[in-house]
Amino acid sequence: DSAAKRFHSQYRHGVENGAVHVFEGMKEVIEDAELRYWTLAIFTGKGRASAIETLKRFNLLTAFRIITTSEDVPASK
Repeated sequence: DSAAKRFHSQYRHGVENGAVHVFEGMKEVIEDAELRYWTLAIFTGKGRASAIETLKRFNLLTAFRIITTSEDVPASK
């Protein structure tokens, strides 16, 4: 079993148990921005797979037209 698979398994467990969550009020802010047809982008230090998984878990993937991850830049944080 690879370290990445173990990490994603633990991450999913954290989501399911509430340890990983959207900050209070942010989902509503994002939904309001969508209703206003704003173009939304997200920039994260996560890798692409975990960023996509996180957005899917919280039903936010379709809100962001641009998703930039640590894999998309020459030097991440």
